[in-house]
Amino acid sequence: MRYKFIDFVAGFCAYFIYDSTTAMAQSLDALKTPPVTLSSLTPSELNTFGIKAINEAYTIFSQVGSKTGEIGGRLNQENLNAVKNAKALFDDRALIQTARLNFGITKKSFVPTDIDDFEASDVIVTIPSNGIIVASYKMTLPNRVDLKTKSVLSGEVAPRLTVLRWDDRRKQWLVFSHADFDTPSATLCGTPSGFKQRKSIFLKDNIDLAKSILDAQFQNAVDGNSAKGQAKGFQVVYASGEQRDSRKPPSYTFSKKPQITEVEATRKGDLLAIRYNGPGAASFDGNTVDPSVKPRLLTFYKNENGEWLRISAAIFSVTSKVANDVKCIMPTVK
Repeated sequence: MRYKFIDFVAGFCAYFIYDSTTAMAQSLDALKTPPVTLSSLTPSELNTFGIKAINEAYTIFSQVGSKTGEIGGRLNQENLNAVKNAKALFDDRALIQTARLNFGITKKSFVPTDIDDFEASDVIVTIPSNGIIVASYKMTLPNRVDLKTKSVLSGEVAPRLTVLRWDDRRKQWLVFSHADFDTPSATLCGTPSGFKQRKSIFLKDNIDLAKSILDAQFQNAVDGNSAKGQAKGFQVVYASGEQRDSRKPPSYTFSKKPQITEVEATRKGDLLAIRYNGPGAASFDGNTVDPSVKPRLLTFYKNENGEWLRISAAIFSVTSKVANDVKCIMPTVK
């Protein structure tokens, strides 16, 4: 890992990463910033906080695989705790949706990817409720490799949508739901095919709750009232890159309730993450939406009145596997 120095404005401290086989000095001031501190920040300052938190997290992710500049798709042999450190950023009930799978991943089945340099842009941070953060942003991750499938991901700018909850015990923000829109573009040469991501098991009670919430949401959209049940601080992201938040409320319509499949859900207290496969809405902000079936990842929180309010929605294009005739890329390390 190359030495990096990143400086931030708005009163946030800088942090260092040292090229060393024995130690890494890194501050987690952003991810350790308590909710009460964030409550007084302006929208611009919140976005600056978001940039720093994202860089802190991806710095940890970047320790998982090969050294910077190498395309190897292998674990970092100099830091055997790298995978553990990366997974520690997630809540135990976290739900993750990637563009290359048509089902969700939990913390238990999640394996961090081998990433190289990284760059975040278009960061939008909102706070729907105390102790909850929604962050949408775009990431550029060149030379990114899936450590299980050995797929080489696009390396192009792609959106992300992340919901974090404050953990009082650890005094840290943890990822509760995460949508990753990056897609495979190649494989490492000589990679054996046939790996299948393990599917997770979800509680029936959570799935039943999710279905009832989604049914009410779809009915609202059919009735032309898509904003009903939407929280202040809500954000939606499309695979094509659109980012909208409640300051510019997005509208969408359905001509009828959609048929959905593969509903999966996790819950932690007053937070509920739901993923499913379903067709696109008839329109979004007046524009026609691709009607094909795609994964979605939505997150809700229950307010003081017992209402489940929508705080994030990630709308995907499905890329569940790499085609057999896709090009391969030669590893630079053995």
